[in-house]
Amino acid sequence: MGLERVLGDHRSGCAFVQSRVLRDLSNVSKSHYFESCKSSRRYRHLASLSTDFTHSHSQLALKANDLFAEVPALSKTLKNFHLYAGDGHFHAASSHDKRDQSGVKNAVGHLYSLNLRNGFLSHLALGSDGTNKKPNDMGVLKKLDIKTLRQGAKKGQKVLYIWDRAGIDFQQWDRWKHNSGIYFLSRVKKNMKLEHPLAQPYDREDPLNAGIVADELVSHSAGGMIRRVTYIIPETGEKMAFLTNLGPAIPPGLVAQLYFMRWRIEKSFDDIKNKLYETKAWAMSYEAKRMQAAFIVLAYNLAQLLHADLESGRGETGTMDSGNIGKKAKRLAALTEKTEGRGDKLPLLRRTYLRASQLSVKFYRWLRNHIYGQASWSLSKARLSKLYDHF
Repeated sequence: MGLERVLGDHRSGCAFVQSRVLRDLSNVSKSHYFESCKSSRRYRHLASLSTDFTHSHSQLALKANDLFAEVPALSKTLKNFHLYAGDGHFHAASSHDKRDQSGVKNAVGHLYSLNLRNGFLSHLALGSDGTNKKPNDMGVLKKLDIKTLRQGAKKGQKVLYIWDRAGIDFQQWDRWKHNSGIYFLSRVKKNMKLEHPLAQPYDREDPLNAGIVADELVSHSAGGMIRRVTYIIPETGEKMAFLTNLGPAIPPGLVAQLYFMRWRIEKSFDDIKNKLYETKAWAMSYEAKRMQAAFIVLAYNLAQLLHADLESGRGETGTMDSGNIGKKAKRLAALTEKTEGRGDKLPLLRRTYLRASQLSVKFYRWLRNHIYGQASWSLSKARLSKLYDHF
C-alpha cells in the first residue's frame, strides 16, 4: 500500500484509502491504515528491506565499475569508491501536524543520498519532524553512526559524499577519512578564510582537466590543510572553487566534474515532487514520516530498476525514449558550440558522460496507468513505445 500511495496521485491519506475502495481492492479502513503508519515494527521491517535493496545494488554497481566506462583510466581511479551525492529535502507539514508557538507549521526535513553509479536513492535520516526548524545538514550527519554513512561498503572500499556547502566541517571530514574511509567533496563558502596556498602538480594537457586553473593545498581555520580545486566553467567563464579531502590520485578535473554531478540529486527531488507528487507529509507521527521517506526511495528505486530493464530489453529490442535522447544530443551540440565560440573546449567528462539524470514524465504516467491494469507485458511495453514515439 505504501508503494501504491507513492506511485498514485493522492493528495491525502483519506483520498488514498477511498480510491482503493473504489477500485475494489482490499477493504482497509482509514483508522487501520493510519495506525499502521505509526507502527515502529512495520517501519523497521520496511527500512531493512529498503536498505538491503540499496546495499546489494551498490555492490553490484561497484563491481560493474562503469560510471565512466568511456574513460578507462577514470574507472580504475574510482574503482573502490562508492559515490554519493547528498542533500536535504523537505515536505510540507501534514494536515494534522501541530503549529509552533508562532502559529506556524514547520516543514518536515529529510537527508537523502543518490548513488551516482546506479541512480538509486537512499534515506539517511529524518532531520526535522516538523516540531522544530530546519537543522544544519552536518549537524544531522554527525549524529549518524558509521554503518549508516558507509551504506554497506565492505572493508577496503571507500565512500565519497558530494555535498553542498552545508556539508563542510573540516575536523569531522578528517576523522571520517582516517577512521572510516569516508571522504567529502564540497564547494568553497563565501568569506571562508583559506590561506597559504601550496600549488600541486597536475597534467595541464590532459583533456580531463580542461577548465582547471589551480590545484592547491590551503590552510583553514581549524588548523589543518585541505585541497582546493579552482575551475572555470568553459561555457560561461564563471570561476568556482571546490574543497575535498580526496588525495592527488583523483585528478582535479574529475573533482570538478564530480561536484557538478551532485546536481543529479536535485533532479531526483524534482521527480519526487513533480512526478510522484510527494510534497506533503503523510501523517504527524515520527514513524509515519520516516516510513514515507522509506517508501519514496523504494518506489523511486524500483522505477529506476524497471526503466533500466526496459531499456536493456533482456535480449530483445530495448524500449528507448528517443525523444529524450534527441533532446540531450541537441543540448550537448548547443553547449559545445557555445563553448567553442568562447575559444574554450568542454572537459572530457562533459562530452562523454551522457546518462539521463531523470526518468521522463511519460514513463511515470505509463507506470501509474498500468500498475493496476490487466494488459500483458508485451502489450504494456508496446504502449510505452507508442508514448515515446508520438509525444
